[in-house]
Amino acid sequence: MAEPSPAAFLPLLREQSGALSARVAKLWSLPDDLVQALEQQHAPGMAGSLGRVLQVANELAELHFLLAAGRMGEMTVERRLGELGVPREIFVKLNGLSVSS
Repeated sequence: MAEPSPAAFLPLLREQSGALSARVAKLWSLPDDLVQALEQQHAPGMAGSLGRVLQVANELAELHFLLAAGRMGEMTVERRLGELGVPREIFVKLNGLSVSS
C-alpha cells in the first residue's frame, strides 16, 4: 500500500489535531483555558495568547524537523523565523535542547 502524500496528509492533520488534542484535554479534565488554546492552535487570527504560544511552538518544532531532515533550507527557515518574530538565536538554542537517539 502506498504511503499518503505529505501534501494531502499534513493539511488534514493540522485541521484535526487541535480538535483531537482539545477532546483529550477535556477527557483528562485539564483546565478550560488550556482546552481552548488547544482548540485554537491551528486557527490563525483567532487564538488567544496561550493558543498563539502553541501555534509558534508547533511551527518551531516543524521547522526543526524539516531542517534536520534536509527538507527545508536555512534561508527558508530564516525567513519563516522572521515572519514568526522569533530570533534566530532562540531557534538555535531550542535546537540544542533536542535529544537525538
